[in-house]
Formats: sequence, structure tokens, C-alpha cells
Amino acid sequence: MVLAILALFGFCINAIGFNKRLGKRFLKANRGRRAQLDAEPFR
Repeated sequence: MVLAILALFGFCINAIGFNKRLGKRFLKANRGRRAQLDAEPFR
């Protein structure tokens, strides 16, 4: 029982860390794309 709870807890922490890493990468890509779009009219 305790082992199952610990495994679930570890899985949740892992999922949160993975989402954070993925979110950062997505934000960076989105920011780069937005910068390109903003720079386009001024060219």
C-alpha cells in the first residue's frame, strides 16, 4: 500500500517536472515565432 502511494507520488512529481520542461520549450518556441512575426512588417 505504502509502496503504491510512493510510486504514484513519484510519478506525479515526474509528470510535473516533464510538463515544466515541455512548457519552457514551448514558450521559447512561441516567443521566437512571435518575434519573427513582429519583425516581418518592419522589414
